[in-house]
Amino acid sequence: IAGDLHMLAKTEGKPINHHKDELKSISMPTTIMPSTTVEALIEYSANGKRDIKCYLRKTGTSKVIAFDKAVVNAGSNRLATCDLSIPSDAPAGNNYELYTRITKVNGKWSERFDDATKGPIKIPALKDDIVSINIPPLVTTGSKVTTYINYMATAKRDIKCFLKNANGE
Repeated sequence: IAGDLHMLAKTEGKPINHHKDELKSISMPTTIMPSTTVEALIEYSANGKRDIKCYLRKTGTSKVIAFDKAVVNAGSNRLATCDLSIPSDAPAGNNYELYTRITKVNGKWSERFDDATKGPIKIPALKDDIVSINIPPLVTTGSKVTTYINYMATAKRDIKCFLKNANGE
């Protein structure tokens, strides 16, 4: 460049926007059952309207088991939720992780402002099991009895109830 160079004593202009968007904490159960919906509670701070995206997957794999996205508003120490629907055929394991990121709305992974990982999360094997049975403490002859049964099942099942006396009859 030919000519004289002059140093400017002061420059004016807009400051660079250092996005201080941050995922502060993620709260989620460490054991989740197949065929359920689990809520991840995310505390964040953002300079503008953002996407918070949650991916549940096994550690070391790229296969997503569950996904949810929340569009959130700007602010400090705000809360958002992701509702993750766990499929009934989710493979059992102790090594699941929740990957969470904050981006501009419809932003790409490479454009994230912050990300966080929560784990390990366990998905136990779904099995057929009677969890609990609630029956009235007093049953009289000839009366109708309502019984509440809490159960888990891997497929559609019949549940049959029989009322027996102390002699097993």
